[in-house]
Amino acid sequence: MKILAGLALAAAAGSAQADFESAQNSGMAFRIDAMTGAMTVDGGFGSRATAIYSNTAGTANFGVSSNSLGAIWGDEMTTTGTGTLDELQFGLFNSTSGGNAGLFQNATATISFFRAVDGSAMGSFNVNITNAGLTAGFFTIFTVTNLSGLGINLDTTGIIMTQQLSGVTGGTNRMGIVSMQPVAIGSTGTSLYVSGAANVGGGAAGFYNFGNPVLNGALAAQISIPAPSAMALLGLGGLVATRRRR
Repeated sequence: MKILAGLALAAAAGSAQADFESAQNSGMAFRIDAMTGAMTVDGGFGSRATAIYSNTAGTANFGVSSNSLGAIWGDEMTTTGTGTLDELQFGLFNSTSGGNAGLFQNATATISFFRAVDGSAMGSFNVNITNAGLTAGFFTIFTVTNLSGLGINLDTTGIIMTQQLSGVTGGTNRMGIVSMQPVAIGSTGTSLYVSGAANVGGGAAGFYNFGNPVLNGALAAQISIPAPSAMALLGLGGLVATRRRR
């Protein structure tokens, strides 16, 4: 296992056979505007961004969680392109392990991106989640829009994305992530990155496999860059018209 410079990663980690469980879709999804902070129920309206990695439209493979609410979860992914981050989907799972029955309501999610080749950081952002109302045993997907202004340049197709919660409220004492399949755009391996989860490898940072046999560990995520803007298309049309007049 390579040692990542910008991402805290200990020696190679192995299997975590007992720390996965079934996860149900809550049927709710939320959209958060990165510019205004407004969070609304996602009505299924379309995106103006172009996905370069997508793994949120399939079915839940498994959920994994920890009572270390500030644990870091992540995945190494290969995208189909590069560019400025414009939109992101990520999932959160409120687990029932350990008898947890509390609601997940509020938190700050920190999403970070690293180059897989050397662990160097490409950028990160925080987003506030409010009144999610996520019941134990269920997961939901959050879509964060209007991220281009942050200038996070995903300049390589080999990336590691991580997510971490802070300030969790609502009564839950066990949060985590959901693995989904199949990966529709891009690709990933079978392991997931975990750091600071006491029940996974004693909290040591590394990539872990879950299940026996090993389950496909594909973090629920969709990464998108800006699509060609309407203004750019209008500009191209004007250029064509000018050439025709000549």
